[in-house]
Amino acid sequence: MPTIKLRVEKTGRYAGVIMSVLRLIFCFFLFSGAATGNPSARATVDFVAEVGEARLMLAEHILRSAADFVASNPDIGSVQGHRALARILNKAPPFRSILAIDNEGQLRFDSFNMVKFLGASDLSRRAYFSSTTNAASKQMIVNSPIVAKQSGRVTIPLTMAVPNGNGRFQEVVALMADPEALLPKVETCGFCGVLLAKGGEVLVSNHFMSEINEAIVARLEFTGHYGMVELTVRGMDVSVHWKRSASTDLVFVFYEATPIKM
Repeated sequence: MPTIKLRVEKTGRYAGVIMSVLRLIFCFFLFSGAATGNPSARATVDFVAEVGEARLMLAEHILRSAADFVASNPDIGSVQGHRALARILNKAPPFRSILAIDNEGQLRFDSFNMVKFLGASDLSRRAYFSSTTNAASKQMIVNSPIVAKQSGRVTIPLTMAVPNGNGRFQEVVALMADPEALLPKVETCGFCGVLLAKGGEVLVSNHFMSEINEAIVARLEFTGHYGMVELTVRGMDVSVHWKRSASTDLVFVFYEATPIKM
């Protein structure tokens, strides 16, 4: 099918360009950090935000290509659908799989399994489906983490509604991401943290089980594009820098706590 091939090749070009940008960003901050010996908190949150934004951009291109494919091929079989989605994903390192879900929440096919896993085919009660099926089409939504039915792993679903002409009860494509896919690994001190927040909820953190994440986010007011504030959390002085995503409602946060002196 020529149309499918063109879309897949276009997505591959986007992925290559975006991954090259990621490498350039990483090298820039690596060498700037080596020159200063100790990168500033502002530089750290800038780095985290730039890499995170690039990965979100890649995710949006993948989802748009998947949505175009699903919209253009309403009667395609599960094996052909699997192969097409696998080509669209093109083994993009930060992401795990793409799901194509019909307008009733039933899995049609996915990029991981050639034969769909029947034990996880009913996704109608998943919040990421219900929040997307009646949303604006071709707009990416970053959802709260879930435990995946097939793998049992914590996953962040990035979703997009497939346009059907009336904007209601639309099919949905979902890109499943490991939590660290949206939050680059950075070397921080033992009392530092990096996290990704949405609407007061911590989606991802390098100290994921730490309660200090919620304590910090609950006390911040994310107004404007960038901010810095000094807080006292559990007796510790905490310096917090945050940067809002330019394309989504996500906020990247870096904090550094001064441990209590005994």
